[in-house]
Amino acid sequence: MNAKRNCAVKKQPILINRTPEIIESRSKLPIIGEEQVIMEAISENDVIIVVGETGSGKTTQVPQFLYEAGYANENMMIGVTEPRRIAAISVSQRVAKELNETSDIVSYLIRFEGNVGPNTKIKFMTDGVLLKEIQNDFLLNKYSSIILDEAHERRIFTDILIGILSRVVRLRRKRSNPLKLIIMSATLKVDDFSKNEKLFFDKPPIILLSSRQFPVTIHFNKITPIDYLAEAYNKVYKIHTKLPAGAILVFLTGKLEVRQLVLKLRKVFPYKESDFEVGSKTKCKTNLKKEMSKPLPDINLDDYDIERHSDDELTLSENSSNDEDNDEVPRKIMRLTSSPLWVLPLYSMLPVHKQSKVKLLHVLHKDL
Repeated sequence: MNAKRNCAVKKQPILINRTPEIIESRSKLPIIGEEQVIMEAISENDVIIVVGETGSGKTTQVPQFLYEAGYANENMMIGVTEPRRIAAISVSQRVAKELNETSDIVSYLIRFEGNVGPNTKIKFMTDGVLLKEIQNDFLLNKYSSIILDEAHERRIFTDILIGILSRVVRLRRKRSNPLKLIIMSATLKVDDFSKNEKLFFDKPPIILLSSRQFPVTIHFNKITPIDYLAEAYNKVYKIHTKLPAGAILVFLTGKLEVRQLVLKLRKVFPYKESDFEVGSKTKCKTNLKKEMSKPLPDINLDDYDIERHSDDELTLSENSSNDEDNDEVPRKIMRLTSSPLWVLPLYSMLPVHKQSKVKLLHVLHKDL
């Protein structure tokens, strides 16, 4: 039976020449120890479910497992869907770096943008792009495997893809040209997939991954604030001025609120460009790294002593609605007389080149 399952494509393993730094960083991921288990499950089943919390490494490593095992041989491709455009771009770049390959081999395709070429072997795309491809090629004949990432979000496009691909998998099996479907989720709520006999006649195996644990402290407000946008500003102000250098991620309910808070924080913490000599940037980065590595002091985040502003200042006028989009990424390291605060918006309708600015935070070690 297993011989029949794997008769379509002759898989020749590929040897990857990774840098020592990449080898070391990969070795710290929990999923690396489960590579054999995952690949055996993929080899013996047409559909598997991989469950691992954020930080387990499933998004970047499973495509590499398939590539190294030869699933991109004989003009076949490995397809990976991501729910967001910025994820498709950034993950493709990271996987290309880890495989020591160029964008010709590991590529991405989103709406109106992409670098997919005739030599592409691993293709990252949004779920909408794959749905569009299914309209032209229902059986997805150029793919040997499809990875659906972040399936736990239950986005409508992802749910539709799971329903369609469950049929495609059966049809490809009848043609002795099997398609491997890997559904990846960050939560254990996968019964809707695994126990649905209308989707999968045979219950797909579920592989559970451990995740890296980081110390997390949860603070609750004693009283729920009425104006949560002003409260978010207060928290950012407090954290930035009292804690060591690091990143602050603020979740808001929509685009307008994001723009309002960005405008407010940029007004209070404006950019200031310093005239540094060549070589001092490295010193600045080193100092920031040392600062970020310090243990966080035990402070009361509800104890405010900040400069408060009127509610009118949190409201954007029609003329200033695009102010935060006009600021370009500074070419030199930005500084205030105290510590810098680099405030960036991030929402789905933001242009890709502006979403990409967020990735620079990992390079410059700035605050968000």
